[in-house]
Amino acid sequence: MPYFLKKALLIGCLITLSCAAHAQSIQAITGQIVNTQGESLFGNAMVISPADSSIIQGTPFLEGKFEFTGLNNQQVMLKLSSLTFRDTM
Repeated sequence: MPYFLKKALLIGCLITLSCAAHAQSIQAITGQIVNTQGESLFGNAMVISPADSSIIQGTPFLEGKFEFTGLNNQQVMLKLSSLTFRDTM
């Protein structure tokens, strides 16, 4: 995977996860995935249970933006997949 895509994904994930880090349990996750030129990417986002790897929620991000609400979990994993980059957790 090209370096610029890794950097864009990391920045997007950090921004996304920082929104939920202040609560005792994670209620919602929102984010936007962009490349280094600021262009929105497309793909799928999934919230996964770290205990058994089951999918809690999933949604497409057609213009880079995604949102998960009503989670109420202590821990989750976020998986991003797209044709433009490798799957990222």
